[in-house]
Formats: sequence, C-alpha cells, structure tokens
Amino acid sequence: MRMAPLRMFPPSISPHERPADGLPEHGHRQPDDRMTGLILQLEYSARILLAAVCGACIGYERTNRLKTAGIRTHVIVSLAAALMMIISKYGFSDILAVHNVGLDPSRIAAGVVTAIGFLGAGIIFVHNQSVSGLTTAAGIWATVGVGMSVGGGQYLIGIFSTILLIIVQWVLHRDFKWIRTPTV
Repeated sequence: MRMAPLRMFPPSISPHERPADGLPEHGHRQPDDRMTGLILQLEYSARILLAAVCGACIGYERTNRLKTAGIRTHVIVSLAAALMMIISKYGFSDILAVHNVGLDPSRIAAGVVTAIGFLGAGIIFVHNQSVSGLTTAAGIWATVGVGMSVGGGQYLIGIFSTILLIIVQWVLHRDFKWIRTPTV
C-alpha cells in the first residue's frame, strides 16, 4: 500500500483553511492567517494565565492552613496542566489533517492525570498509623483538573471547580461535632 508523503503545516493554519492538496495557496500564509494564529496563541496564553490564577486561589487557601503544597505548587500544577491540555487538544492539528496519519493526542491529557499521581504520592506520609498529606495530594490532583478544564476551554467549569474546592477545604477543615470520624 502506498502512503501519502508527510507534510508539516504551520500550526496556525487550521485544516478547513487548507486547499484540497493540503498546501496553502501560493505556498505561504495570507496576512489574515497570521493574525488568526496570533489571536489563537493569545487565547491559549489567557487560558494558561486563568489556570494559574485558579491554582493560586487554591494554593492561597492551603498556605493559610500551613500545608506543604502552597501557592507556588498549585500555580505550577494548574498552569502546567492547562499547557498540556492545550497541546493535547490543539498541538497536533497539522499532523491530523494529513491523510492516512492516525494519532491519539488525548493520550497527553491522560498522561497528565497519571503523572500527577506520582507527585501526590510524594506528599502523603504515614507515621505510627497516622496519615498526613492526603488532602493536600487530593487538592493537587483536583488542581490538575482545574488546569485541564481551563486549558480545554471550559472556563466556567474551571472557575466553578476552583471556588467549590476552596469552599470544601475551608468548610470541612473546621471541627464539626455532627461529623464523627473513627479514632484509632
């Protein structure tokens, strides 16, 4: 079976803007294509910034509780998750437009979820039948979800999840007499 030659396209040229042969007209992008590409890059940058702000809000609450993972950790985790989601969702459009090329870019997003488990495992400590760092590790994992949702363009879900996560950590951190937990 004969395969089509692999052609690389600038990422700012989307598949629907290419002629049938896959190359832009006259071999170069039009000025409006450059402006569209710039606007897309600015939108992606804004997504990363919003994810960082959401991560900072979550980290601020954890810092106020004197937890090990604070503002810097949550900001880095959230913006990195947004970056990986943007790459996963949009980074391979030029390759996917080529006939007979099959990739699964969603594997990057799945890899982010797996990789954060290793960071979370390093936060959890067990000492004399006492576990510490579990909520912090879960918060880091949730922050990845916030970053991925914002990176994927789901702004409202990311902001709502940030607010909900802060409320849950703030409210449930208090000592409630109606919530009984078994003691060892």
